[in-house]
Amino acid sequence: MSADAAAPVTPIDEPKSQYLHVTTHLYAASERWDLVVLGLPNCRVEALAEGCAEAHLEPNNHNRFERACDSCKAQIYVHHDRHMAPAYVEAARTFVESAPLRKGCTGYVGRNGVLVIVGPRRIVTTAYRNPPSGGRRNSNEDYVKEMIHVLRRKAARAQETNMNPRQHRAAFLATELRPLLAKFADGTHDPNDAYWLLVLVAQAAQVAADSAELQALLYQAERAQVATTLQKQVKQPEPATLLASLRQELSSTVDPQGTLEDALFELDDWLVLCELRGDSSSAQQVAMRAVAMLAQYPDRVRDLGTLAIAQLDVLPAQAFARGLWQTVAQADAASGALSLIGGVVQRIISLLEWATVLQALRPKSAAPRVKGEPFEGSWFDCYQVGTELIVQVQLPAGQRLRGAPQLTLLSAEGTRSLPVQVNLQKPGSVWLSLGTEEQLAKSLGQVREALGVTVEQLESVHIQLELEPEANAERDG
Repeated sequence: MSADAAAPVTPIDEPKSQYLHVTTHLYAASERWDLVVLGLPNCRVEALAEGCAEAHLEPNNHNRFERACDSCKAQIYVHHDRHMAPAYVEAARTFVESAPLRKGCTGYVGRNGVLVIVGPRRIVTTAYRNPPSGGRRNSNEDYVKEMIHVLRRKAARAQETNMNPRQHRAAFLATELRPLLAKFADGTHDPNDAYWLLVLVAQAAQVAADSAELQALLYQAERAQVATTLQKQVKQPEPATLLASLRQELSSTVDPQGTLEDALFELDDWLVLCELRGDSSSAQQVAMRAVAMLAQYPDRVRDLGTLAIAQLDVLPAQAFARGLWQTVAQADAASGALSLIGGVVQRIISLLEWATVLQALRPKSAAPRVKGEPFEGSWFDCYQVGTELIVQVQLPAGQRLRGAPQLTLLSAEGTRSLPVQVNLQKPGSVWLSLGTEEQLAKSLGQVREALGVTVEQLESVHIQLELEPEANAERDG
């Protein structure tokens, strides 16, 4: 990770990607591009003056590019070429840290605090700045330190190595922990250091058994009461903010190796801090809401399947974040990724996209009743046989259903579940019944009333299954 000049890079060349990057990152007040670009005008005001509607500039509006007028797009392309591209090209040219990432990409953190990811052909795939975890946003130094943490976190999970995954993670954590513990000892750590150090201590506890060096560093941290002290000092992110960020990234079409990865890592960090303080109730609720979101966007997260498997190789069996990464891995069903996971695996089938379920959720007077069309995913099919609603699930090789599947309604207020009938199970497949539409509507109505929410307030309606290796089932039988 030297600071030598990198080979020249080509700016983002796809118009839609330029538009999304500008409206998501350059216009984000939290990213403070005014600290990067000298004399940066109020670009948002300029875009509005050129005919952009407010909705076409909102990052959580995933159709904003398609709906923007030509004059709006032209102005945003100007902002990319004049302000954003020169800044991220400069970051790649005079970087302070670099690291190899997945898919042959390379990440660079510039002296200006911009993180740039460059593809194998030296074309930029994404560029952005994350708000510093410690809350300070007054100088580029804060952003540089934050983005170095972000890049190292990506690199630790991305580098190909012959080392055992847990040993590789332990080596990375030891390298990161050592200087931060020294800073803590002499009182020179800042708020950004403090949050990262707390996360590292929590993560180190998950893999310490694989490294004598890491065990010694954790002993040092325990004697210095690092976790106890920092938990009182560090302002941790609000889970609602983390979930909103994940939802925004899932709705985006920007390279998932950028900020979508970061949103997942930030949730992973928050969940491991819950382990540190013993807060299982909050962790389980937030993890389930995140899992339900991820299950609704399989196409968006599919490219992160190998990353998810790497995470699952490292996380302990009881880690709160396992469900998060299992749901990402299940989107990559074609690769057989879930067959590589040992132990019990959780799978989620999101049903909010099935018109039949949406119809069952609403009162009969709300709209004319029509026979719903079949709905399918890469590893499941939903259809109607006579009056019965069937969900057919393809099981990964060597795995079978464990326990009773659950039909779950989830909202910010809580969750409620009902058992799902298993009609038939064969090697490689299981058939589930949701009953008739009338029976489903009655059940969903009762559960929704128990939650005290409207249909619009539901975040997810899904079937939750647990799978286990067939060898386990045979042994237990």
